[in-house]
Amino acid sequence: MRIQPFLIFIGVALLIIILIGCSTNDQSASVSADSKDSKDSKTELIQIASFALEGCTGCDNVKEILSELEEEFTDLNFIEYNVIHDVDVVNDYGVKEHPTVLFLNSNGEELKRLEKEPDLNPYREAIEYLKTNEVDPIIPQSNTNQENSVLISIFAVDDADGKYVEIPRFVKYNSEVRYPRISAIQELLAIKTELPEQVSSPIPDDVKFDQIGGADGVTIVRVLNDFDQYLGTTIGQQTEELIALTLLSFDGVEKVQVVTETYEGDILTEELLLKKKSKNQTFLFEHDDEWMPIIGVDEYNTNILHQQDLEKIPCFCGCGEIGHTSNHNCFFTYNESGQRMLEKHGEFCQVCLDLTNIYVELKDEGKTLQDIREYIDRMFEGYVPTETPQP
Repeated sequence: MRIQPFLIFIGVALLIIILIGCSTNDQSASVSADSKDSKDSKTELIQIASFALEGCTGCDNVKEILSELEEEFTDLNFIEYNVIHDVDVVNDYGVKEHPTVLFLNSNGEELKRLEKEPDLNPYREAIEYLKTNEVDPIIPQSNTNQENSVLISIFAVDDADGKYVEIPRFVKYNSEVRYPRISAIQELLAIKTELPEQVSSPIPDDVKFDQIGGADGVTIVRVLNDFDQYLGTTIGQQTEELIALTLLSFDGVEKVQVVTETYEGDILTEELLLKKKSKNQTFLFEHDDEWMPIIGVDEYNTNILHQQDLEKIPCFCGCGEIGHTSNHNCFFTYNESGQRMLEKHGEFCQVCLDLTNIYVELKDEGKTLQDIREYIDRMFEGYVPTETPQP
């Protein structure tokens, strides 16, 4: 039996169509699989990151919850971050509270977050939901460019009467995650090298801050065990009282206790320490809470501590025309009642900032105030200075 040529042609054509269709289906299946894999990588829950603060009761509670969930969900990776030490990660994810828990995909992208959640069920429910549903990643608002500063008060010893004098101090933050009480303790322990001659800090160099927490309305400050050697001494007592006064200056802090692993100090209050506070107002000033320096935080702090010296350092930016009489005047002015007031000028003038920093650098080199004045006068020769008295 002879097969007609046109039937052969039709058969070949059908075979080609079938082969092309199979190839297309394979490619479509491949693309679909690739798309599915790609999508899964973006929506699949892989790791859980927690952000906590040492000494925070709520953070410790969440840590226990996550430890339990880690045993239950062994396929997930659990990561812990410290809000103080892991600043870059905190800023990248826009973490603003503690504790915060982020649910992340394999690219480290956020699928969900829980903040200050004290119960286990919401965490388990979040995990189970994300493991069975596709959720698009969240784009967090980064903290990186959100700069600010806050004003705190720390205390030192007034050498004139042996009492505790209040020193306002600006602290700069590169994010919205703010822990000013911790910063206050850190500043208190570090400031002794910056203090002017009329005040001092008896806190020994080997007294190191560990963590801060709270219990039963008492703010508890833990320092390392090196502090134990000062127990029962005047230095030890002053250290505890300076830490307490610094924290008691914060709203909401009414009781403070200093502890180590083996020691618990007395619970201190404002009422107990009131008679030990100096009436010296040298460093205090009126301020507007709506504006705090950002660029010039260090320079403002220097002008708080070293007013008397910087009132003998002229400015050369031309601010004499608006009534300034010194470099200090660029950062603080005085009202009709003689109260010291914050002046924004210094924050936005590089010459003013540079002059204060030159003073600090030369002072650290051991130069006298007269030496510093002569050096600055020579450096800015030809520029019109403010009418500033000689040292």
